[in-house]
Amino acid sequence: MIKLQEQTGNHPASPGTGKAGLPTHMEWTCGNCGSVQDAAVTACGNCEGRLPVVGLFTATGTWQDGQEAVLLRWEVQDAAWVRIEPLGLAAAASGSLTCTDDLAEAYTLEAGNVIGERRFGAKVRWPAPKIRFFTAVDPVLNLGYPTILTWEAEHAASLEISSGVGDVSGRSFVEAFFQASGPVTLTARNRAGEAAATVLLSLPEPKIPVFEALSPVVPPNGIVSLRWETLDADTVEIDPLPGIVAGQGYAELEVFRSTVFRMTARNASGVCHAECAVTLPAPRILFFESESGISTEGEPVDLAWATEYAHTVVIDPLIGEQAPNGVLRVRPRAHHVTYTLTAIGNSGTVSQQFDIFHFPLPVTFLPITPSLTPMDEHAPHQQGAATDLNQLEQELRRQTREHMRQLQIERAQQLELNEELLALERGHVRSELKRVLRKIKKRLFSQKTS
Repeated sequence: MIKLQEQTGNHPASPGTGKAGLPTHMEWTCGNCGSVQDAAVTACGNCEGRLPVVGLFTATGTWQDGQEAVLLRWEVQDAAWVRIEPLGLAAAASGSLTCTDDLAEAYTLEAGNVIGERRFGAKVRWPAPKIRFFTAVDPVLNLGYPTILTWEAEHAASLEISSGVGDVSGRSFVEAFFQASGPVTLTARNRAGEAAATVLLSLPEPKIPVFEALSPVVPPNGIVSLRWETLDADTVEIDPLPGIVAGQGYAELEVFRSTVFRMTARNASGVCHAECAVTLPAPRILFFESESGISTEGEPVDLAWATEYAHTVVIDPLIGEQAPNGVLRVRPRAHHVTYTLTAIGNSGTVSQQFDIFHFPLPVTFLPITPSLTPMDEHAPHQQGAATDLNQLEQELRRQTREHMRQLQIERAQQLELNEELLALERGHVRSELKRVLRKIKKRLFSQKTS
């Protein structure tokens, strides 16, 4: 509050007028006895009457329920009456008054008695706002739960809190939700200026309670499933891939080798790490086989194979690179062929062999003995040449027909042997092979003896 000096010229006018003189008056007239007194004195030297004495008159801006108001205070002695303008209010000698309507920039106090009248003016002074305290009940945030902020401010026409809280005029606390750490500022304002106070909110350090693979072994399809949960994290990242993720979630990733996934959770209070490893097994050959390991001349063999965790298969000899799973028809050209399958994966290689025995078809060659009839030495000369040629041609035709008949018999025998050899592929390979060989030897022996 500010004491204001008496207005210039607040001296009584001529006796009995009851009004203040002009600012240029250097003297005043006593309203009681009419004597003229010097302006510097406040009591009549003739009748000893005293002018009113104003000890205090102030006008202070303030706020009630968020509304502007003016608090007037005054103290007057030796006054018969007191009046405050522009309110037009008759007042007691001492007191205070809060004005809320039709506020003025300045107020005037008039006090008088029989001796004379005095007038004092007071300009409204608005004090700057002041924040006595601003704090959080718990400055460590618990995400999903409100934070309680409390404060006490003076001379504030308005109060506002940052970080999305907004206007809090007329209040002393608030519950608000915050999603990130950082400073929160309370600002108090009025027509004289503003004041601010700040509280720093922080998050607890992030935590990773769950980060795991549903299976630590990579399945044959190469798809790995990861699951995770974090607490109090602003950002969460998984490396290698998928990169930035939500605070909790599930992901399916394709991997081609044994991998260690690393999760990093961050906020303004710190960093937290967790790791999860998955293992890609070495390649496996589930099978590499054929329906039979024996074939006869001209007959193909189907090789079949299946692998796991292999991206490439190589079959030797001469076949080369193949798909990880497949069937291939081959025609062995040697008596004994060993096929080698090599499965190649990101975690290593593995090989397996398969033997095929190849038997030629038995062939029997029958000798052809020409039996030409010698020419008749006693035949006539003119018939000798023609007779010899005709007989030779007939003999050759006979032997040719006999040879063709023998070839047809042998062909039928070969077809019969083929059927018997193919029966070897249906089990008991060794015993069946011995039986067929004995039969072949017996037939060859019978043909020789005949």
